[in-house]
Amino acid sequence: MMACSLGTLLSTSLLLLLLAATSGTVVLCGLSPAWRPWLGPWHAPADLAALLLAYGILSGLAVRLLLACLPLRAGTYRPGDAAYARWQRVVVVAMLGQWILRPFAPPILRPLVARLYGARLGAGVIIGGAIDDPWMVAVGAGAVIGHEALVSGNTQTGGRLILGQVEIGPGAVIGAHAVVMPGCTLGANAQLGIGAVLVPGTTVGAGESWRGNPARPWKPAAPAAPAAVEAA
Repeated sequence: MMACSLGTLLSTSLLLLLLAATSGTVVLCGLSPAWRPWLGPWHAPADLAALLLAYGILSGLAVRLLLACLPLRAGTYRPGDAAYARWQRVVVVAMLGQWILRPFAPPILRPLVARLYGARLGAGVIIGGAIDDPWMVAVGAGAVIGHEALVSGNTQTGGRLILGQVEIGPGAVIGAHAVVMPGCTLGANAQLGIGAVLVPGTTVGAGESWRGNPARPWKPAAPAAPAAVEAA
């Protein structure tokens, strides 16, 4: 991420402090007194776990509220643009919150975290990797994002920030360590191979299989013709 302005740094820090203070108030003044008589000396780790969980959930709600008030649209932005500053603020809150929630979210629960931060997911989606800018991502039912794969709604190049919607169709499979960049679309039941990189703005048709870096359509070699049987 490129350097942010002083105003963005101060406003982001203030927002993070507000989230931390709210989480602390909810846990230490509301929840902790209720379970201390039951947990005894074990209330401290319970308080810490609840504090982290509360912070993660509140940060997701804060991201949703910020985007509802000032949406981030697909496009290209430069440092100094108001949208660029808003993106920096939102992405810092989201990244910190998702990192804090990670111990509470094994792979089976990662779709819940992605939804909390604005991703639009169908039923039965499996997430083995990561989604950056989840509010820019839609994933159809039964799709799979493989181990350590990355689906990102942003990229930065040449001093510019590029934001783009990512659409992953139902039943699509993104292989382990693959990367899907902003503005990409994968049709229903499409497949992206292991370690493949889908560059911004690429469309993979329904049922197609792509591989490589940059990814290209891939077709398996035709089976060799059976050798002629010599006449006895």
